[in-house]
Amino acid sequence: PMYVADIRRALRVMGPRFVQIYGQGESPMTGTVLSRAHLADVAHPRHEQRIASVGVAQTPVRIRVAGPDGRSLPPGEVGEVLIRGDSVMAGYWRNPEASVAAIRDGWLWTGDMGALDADGFLTLKDRSKDLIISGGSNIYPREVEEVLLEAPG
Repeated sequence: PMYVADIRRALRVMGPRFVQIYGQGESPMTGTVLSRAHLADVAHPRHEQRIASVGVAQTPVRIRVAGPDGRSLPPGEVGEVLIRGDSVMAGYWRNPEASVAAIRDGWLWTGDMGALDADGFLTLKDRSKDLIISGGSNIYPREVEEVLLEAPG
């Protein structure tokens, strides 16, 4: 997804003439969309949080965020993003072990970490393999990059 600083810059220059989408090769149709209407709705009280998201699930895709045990997490909690729908692959070509690891109970475990808000907007944090744990805290490199992009100079 685009960095928030780049989204703000694009909105200033072009206005809401673009969309942000999220999907993967394992689920090649669009999973979520942050629409032009969402980008244009500057009066919405959570506009800043929404433009930092990749939008809401598209029909007929279902998105949820789960903990390591597969249980859905409440809004705002970070976990792994799971996708389900007709566009999700049946498995990896000639790699049953990877298929079993990626698809459990019909859900594609994407390897992406994110959180859903109460309205179903998905905000991605980073890839699970990029997570850094320091002093007992989870540090997502993307969050550091976002801050650096806003720094002067």
